[in-house]
Amino acid sequence: MPAIGLLEGLAEYNNTVVSCYDLDSNSLILPKHHTHYSPGYFALLAAFAKEKVIPEGNIIFSSDSIQEYAEAIGFSKAVWGHDVYPRQRVNDGKNYSPLVHLNEEGATDRASETINNCIRHFFKQGVHDAFVNELCDVVGDLHSNVWAHGKKSGFSMAQKIRDIYSKGEYCLEFALADHGMGFLRELK
Repeated sequence: MPAIGLLEGLAEYNNTVVSCYDLDSNSLILPKHHTHYSPGYFALLAAFAKEKVIPEGNIIFSSDSIQEYAEAIGFSKAVWGHDVYPRQRVNDGKNYSPLVHLNEEGATDRASETINNCIRHFFKQGVHDAFVNELCDVVGDLHSNVWAHGKKSGFSMAQKIRDIYSKGEYCLEFALADHGMGFLRELK
């Protein structure tokens, strides 16, 4: 399901972020008709905000609940460098991993560790251990590639969400947005 989540994030991103960006005021006012945004959307939104140097306060979320969710996942910390969430994040590393700015090795390692804890928490111990270990390695490799090869930075997060394509079961969506140079430009 992560590929589907990414595609939904890209569609939401194209339909809201790009079309709602006001160049003159360097701001985004996201539409009221959306009640939920995926981890893929938030990773892309953070990359866009960082790339455009959108000031704090110039992103207006579509509802108070989405604003609160953005605060809970650490959107302000990832984009502007300070945390505005007033509560303790008790499910961090279990049901979600906060949005992290992958701009240096330490942040990349912490993001990999937290997301890998979510993966291990999601799967029952002993049932899929080999798969879980390989998946955790892939997450670490993807994170490392962002800052090591992209020559810029990226954003990452994970969230346990109800899978809309199954009968009420949960999935773990991992999202990674990289606004680096890309493979072709790196090769050149």
